[in-house]
Amino acid sequence: MFRPFVQDDWRVTSNLTVNLGVAWALVTPETEVRNRQANFDVQSLKWYVPAGSPAISGCANCVTTDGRVGIQFDKTALEPRIGLVWKPFGVDRTVVRAGYAIYHDSSWDQGGQGLWQNPPTMPKWIPITLQEYFSPPASVLRSAAPIAVCKMVF
Repeated sequence: MFRPFVQDDWRVTSNLTVNLGVAWALVTPETEVRNRQANFDVQSLKWYVPAGSPAISGCANCVTTDGRVGIQFDKTALEPRIGLVWKPFGVDRTVVRAGYAIYHDSSWDQGGQGLWQNPPTMPKWIPITLQEYFSPPASVLRSAAPIAVCKMVF
């Protein structure tokens, strides 16, 4: 992640100073060293999987991509800042400060978090009943109604 910025202070009057600035949040798409991440496109119902991924063989609905798996480099995240310092009585003993800024959460912005947890590289999850998972004694679980949980299948 890179965040170049510029800012400047402007003394409007002897008791009012304005600080103006802008930052540019440049976040490169996340990649995974072993090409294990994947991304699902809901429009085409296809998985975007990096070339060389161990899971690409045998995947009928996979599309080979680069390591970014469809996540694009966002270059539009400009973050303006403004700050004010006001001395209401004209002396340094009492100062009122205010500020405003826009920040982008860089990891969630691009949707790149957790892509390594997606199929086809991660195990599949299948529903099972609570009884199958924990096998508690009958006295503990009096209801015969199954409670759905999931377990991993490798």
